[in-house]
Amino acid sequence: SRMISSVSPAEKDLFQKLLRLEPSVQQIHSRVVAKNDLRQSKIERWHILSRLGALLPSFSFSKDFSIGRTIDLDRGSTNSADEYILGPDDIDRGWDMSVSWDLGDFLWSSSQTSIDSRSKIQAEFRQDLLSQATRFYFERRRLQMELLFSASAEGAGNLYWEKLNQLDELTALLDALTDGYMSRVLHGIYEAHPELREIWHR
Repeated sequence: SRMISSVSPAEKDLFQKLLRLEPSVQQIHSRVVAKNDLRQSKIERWHILSRLGALLPSFSFSKDFSIGRTIDLDRGSTNSADEYILGPDDIDRGWDMSVSWDLGDFLWSSSQTSIDSRSKIQAEFRQDLLSQATRFYFERRRLQMELLFSASAEGAGNLYWEKLNQLDELTALLDALTDGYMSRVLHGIYEAHPELREIWHR
């Protein structure tokens, strides 16, 4: 079987070149955050907008309309009776507008509690996704090492091809978390450096 000592210097150089070209775990993390919109700045923006909302005034409008009848009394002389005179309608129209601010919300908005709750959920979700991405990334790296130092495809039989399949599976899992970023980068690497394919095709 192929032992570690039997890996040629040329193969080691190719493998080291591949590792330098592949995305780092930090780049994978950045893609996970971007794909799932888990940036911390989003929470900070929510807080800012919530407070700025308190600086916007509340407007209220109302309209008044009323009609009243006027009655005048015409006192007659001693020989004539008093008369009531129905005057013109008294019409009253008016508009009322008020503006108010609730500046207490500028210091602590009632929506801050909701934002804090969503922030906590997002932080937990972010941590879970980044933990998954880290695990997949380093499982893939360990598998690459095993493939490099394992027996050739001809000597190892189905086990070698099974490990290659596992390598593709871990790449696909990273793709799912990064919107296909891992495969896009790998495609570009192998297109620009076709000699790197020799590492896996024995």
